Amino acid sequence: MVEGQWGFLDVRGRQVIDVGAFNGDSAIYFVIRGASRVIAVEPHPKAYMEMLKNLELNNLLGRVIPVNVALGKGDYIELPVDASLDYVIDKIYEGLFNRRSMTVKIRSITLGELLNLTGAEPDVLKLNCKGCEYDIIEHDYEILRLFRELGIECHPYLWGKELGDCLKYLSRDFKCSVVNNLKSRAIIHCVRGLGK
Repeated sequence: MVEGQWGFLDVRGRQVIDVGAFNGDSAIYFVIRGASRVIAVEPHPKAYMEMLKNLELNNLLGRVIPVNVALGKGDYIELPVDASLDYVIDKIYEGLFNRRSMTVKIRSITLGELLNLTGAEPDVLKLNCKGCEYDIIEHDYEILRLFRELGIECHPYLWGKELGDCLKYLSRDFKCSVVNNLKSRAIIHCVRGLGK
């Protein structure tokens, strides 16, 4: 699954920022494909704990740096923690989880803050964060445009936008193509500086 979804990214010898790392499957995949280092960002506590277990089982805690924050405009976000992990992943950003559900506040930082915190280079960025991609594109673009390559799962319906809005914005600095366009989301691939 991960290969089919993110196999187009050229990660060999490069640093990867993996936003929405979930249980670490994509971070492990990037290391296997030759990434020099992966910063694996996952806000949900249950998914983050699963990621830590998977990284330890695969002896990758040195090459993969796990970070338990959300990416966005800063401040905090609330996540439900008493629902099953699958349910949370499917429903969290759609606002369909039980509002009486127990929640936890998770720190939200900007992309620039993440780079400063981890000392990472803006090389390859994978965004699969169920809506945070628009916060980053709209509010942290000056940092985003420093990356060489992007793999973004866009969820335009969450923000009342069209996929074309995202592509138009990114095309100022990147050559972008749609890798997979599904009903509720699309995966796009962008490479900096290849012309428009």
